Amino acid sequence: MRTGHALYAIDTRRPGNTMKTMRRILAAAIFFYSFVIPAYTWQLGLGLTSYYSDWTPEFIGKNDSAKVEPALLAGFAASFRFYDRFVLSGQGMFTFLNHNAEYSVFVESSPSRTVYIDTNYKREETDISLMYIINSSLNIFAGYKRLHFDITDLNSAEATDNYPVNIPSFNNQFHIQGPGAGISFKHPLAENLSANISTSLIYFNMKYYGYFLEDAGAEINAEHTDYTYNGLGNNTTLVLSYYIDSINTAVNLGARCQVIKYLDTSDAPKLSYDLNYGLTLSAMYFF
Repeated sequence: MRTGHALYAIDTRRPGNTMKTMRRILAAAIFFYSFVIPAYTWQLGLGLTSYYSDWTPEFIGKNDSAKVEPALLAGFAASFRFYDRFVLSGQGMFTFLNHNAEYSVFVESSPSRTVYIDTNYKREETDISLMYIINSSLNIFAGYKRLHFDITDLNSAEATDNYPVNIPSFNNQFHIQGPGAGISFKHPLAENLSANISTSLIYFNMKYYGYFLEDAGAEINAEHTDYTYNGLGNNTTLVLSYYIDSINTAVNLGARCQVIKYLDTSDAPKLSYDLNYGLTLSAMYFF
């Protein structure tokens, strides 16, 4: 049985870029098979992966109210085992549909006002990792993760007492990426059935591109701003994996929790943490 490993979350950019990343992983695997690694030592796996994720973003704790709709991500996964103990793997997922996010923003003015914003968001993420198999139960791995949130569709923005709000082009983006490393354990439960748990840490850099709301005297305006953060993240997964011998396919059902802890920076507003958690489902065919 084989299972994939994901570092702490984080996205990429657009579905096209996600597909380019997966094609590069596959091309690298074919190169290693064709020119570097003897044929009898390799194993290639290709599959589909999905993640139903509930997102508790940092802005929920900073606003009077916030409600974020869970997102369904889906995409492709690849795995390439070589020299018996090494596994190069990658996966790319993105949301096919827009998902709703509603929140409020407190604006200092005279009198003070609250702006209620209704938006949609999209999410993408990519993981690449190299795993070393220590024994049948223990693995270590290292890799790189990208995560992207795109909040661009403004459905409505209304202030208390119907005060005018001017947001001509709403576009908030979060780009998170960084290296990470982790460890995984595998425990057999029955023939072809195993439980797998993995945990990893990531040191990331986040670039935020968005808007800051302020009272301009006659209306509330959106001023463009951007900040850079560093931080630490953790991704932990628990997966049940069943290998179907007749079709050389592993089916994996699990749960996943990701936490991002932002570190303080001198010029950016203080942030605390983001939380993602949900269910995963994947299947991979091995050649």
